[in-house]
Amino acid sequence: MKKAVIVTPFDNYSYNVRIKFVEEYLQKIGYNVKILSSDFDHRNKEKYQNNRKGLELLKVPEYRRNLSLSRIQSHRIFARKSVKRALQLQPDLLYVSGPPNFLFKYFATNKSSFKGTKLIFELGDMWPETMPINGKKKTLFKFPMKIWASLRDKYIAKADFTIFECDLFKELVNTNIKEIKGGTIYLCKDGTTMELPKEQISNECIELVYVGSINNIIDVDLIVEISKKIAVKKKTIVHIIGDGEQRQDLISELSGKNIEVNYHGIVYDEVEKSKIYSRCSFAFNIMKETVCVGLTMKSIDYFEAGLPLINNISGDTHDLVVNNRCGYNVDRKNLDTVVEKICAVSMDEVRNMKKASRDMYDKYFSKTAFEKQFEEMISKL
Repeated sequence: MKKAVIVTPFDNYSYNVRIKFVEEYLQKIGYNVKILSSDFDHRNKEKYQNNRKGLELLKVPEYRRNLSLSRIQSHRIFARKSVKRALQLQPDLLYVSGPPNFLFKYFATNKSSFKGTKLIFELGDMWPETMPINGKKKTLFKFPMKIWASLRDKYIAKADFTIFECDLFKELVNTNIKEIKGGTIYLCKDGTTMELPKEQISNECIELVYVGSINNIIDVDLIVEISKKIAVKKKTIVHIIGDGEQRQDLISELSGKNIEVNYHGIVYDEVEKSKIYSRCSFAFNIMKETVCVGLTMKSIDYFEAGLPLINNISGDTHDLVVNNRCGYNVDRKNLDTVVEKICAVSMDEVRNMKKASRDMYDKYFSKTAFEKQFEEMISKL
């Protein structure tokens, strides 16, 4: 039986986003699959254990701060240990998901030591470009950040195929794009349990929803400004599902004349979320302009739920909204125009946008769509 090794430092949450589907598909076409990951939960900053079959956790140093030498050292050690273990296994196929950018460097420079192994890189994020760092710090860290990015840009074309999470990332990689054999395969979800909610929208009131982490990369001010401008023209209800350090700021700033805020906390139950979604005409997909991202899992969650977007994310998401007519792209220059459209939209138009949003999920972000694209990629190796 053919062997495949998947390398990801983020098993605790990326497994259910992409790696799960990569593993399942490779097993389906005859591979014995092993996943190499780290024994440190990078999100919660604590040791991570999981006895799932086929998973091997590599011991790495812990760290506390995202911008720290200890974090860099932890990622570097994980990359070196991953290469060492993968060389022992000598798989037929290597699927390496980064960042950290050290993974691209170490696997590319050791590629010749693997015997007949096909190497696939997955670029799931842009480090350091997506790090929420303000202007002064960016200036201060300009040189080390350039070195950090070069770990990716110098080596990503060495793979037999490179998968980009979105087209924006492919455009931003600072290398000769003609050298890269690869393409975009969007993140996906298995949406078998999520049905398109039955609409309970009304002409009398417009209901909006924000779902996810309420943290320092979310543009709370823009969400508030949009909501308050809509509320001048029509009674507005804003539903919030999630939590984070900016939660109380968002709630307190939204609360005001003609706005009702319903804070639901963290909701895992899909049925309960569907009940909330069924009342909403639009979902906020708003991040700070300094964040370098073309597509988020939040966007895909909204598409799966059949929710049209009020969106300010550029690149792929902007184009998907325009091309599929499933919401409105907004910035501070066109804010008043977008608010006018939202307040004037008919219920039939909202229903059409809801259907377009869900149809787009099925076309680009479902498990079926992923497997079709992944099969095409495998056939090119």
